[in-house]
Amino acid sequence: MPVKKKKGKVKKAKAKSKAGSKARPYKTLSKKHSVLTIYTNSFVKVFKNPVVMMPIVFTLTVVIIIMAIVALTSLKFFLSAGVSAISPETFDAKTIAALIANKQFVKWLLTTIGIATLALIFTYSYFYSSLIGLSISSIKQKKVTFKQGIKQLWKYANKYWYKYLAIKIVIAIATIAYLIALIAITETIKSTILSISLLLAGIIIMFLLLVFLLLSPQALIFDETGIVQALTKSCKTVKKNYLSFLGLALLWIISFLVAIFVAALSGPFASLINLAIHFVLVPAQLISFVMFYAERK
Repeated sequence: MPVKKKKGKVKKAKAKSKAGSKARPYKTLSKKHSVLTIYTNSFVKVFKNPVVMMPIVFTLTVVIIIMAIVALTSLKFFLSAGVSAISPETFDAKTIAALIANKQFVKWLLTTIGIATLALIFTYSYFYSSLIGLSISSIKQKKVTFKQGIKQLWKYANKYWYKYLAIKIVIAIATIAYLIALIAITETIKSTILSISLLLAGIIIMFLLLVFLLLSPQALIFDETGIVQALTKSCKTVKKNYLSFLGLALLWIISFLVAIFVAALSGPFASLINLAIHFVLVPAQLISFVMFYAERK
């Protein structure tokens, strides 16, 4: 009888631990991997969980639809303006000057650009926030099924897209403010060589500082936290692991540059390499950042 009581206690303890793990699904991973291991494992995760590519599919689909709408409205506008055939010869200097002087054209152009830009920003924020969410699922589960992935995609997108967008706006404002200040300083220097040198040094320093904020989207969704807390946690995590995270970021920059360079030289295969960049490199990069944050936060 005493043995049975102990077994019951063990079962209850196991049940409690399982319930606790469901209540708090995202904990710091105890094992730390090297940067190269994280880099290579991120590709493995993509191919084991191809559902992480679905946000990219939706993003590109919406982008194509937006571009098609812009093209059709442009064609309609030019046909109504009396332009029978659209070609490079159609838009000579006189035609362009006449279009710029046309208030209706300027209004249409600004409206189209504004609506298309807002639509693209919303699309990017909506689906890329879900991509980070699916990246988190991919490192917590051995296999994310298509059904699970689609359900989680909408869940993460609806919950985090506006916070994800807010973080990106904060980073963009900080970058623009820094560049404006840097250009203003370089303008005061008369020496061209010194001015260019200072500008290049300033851009390098800017990148080294921006690294502190790169894990903010991962912290936002991984810890289910707020915007300010996500920015703070990103800075703290990078501060503790600066050189290793800088190495990971540089590894991905090199990977993207090499892929783009190869695509430019591939001729008829350029489209396939561009698809690989979108459907493999982008998800793998986000997964690697999630893995890094989960292990070292």
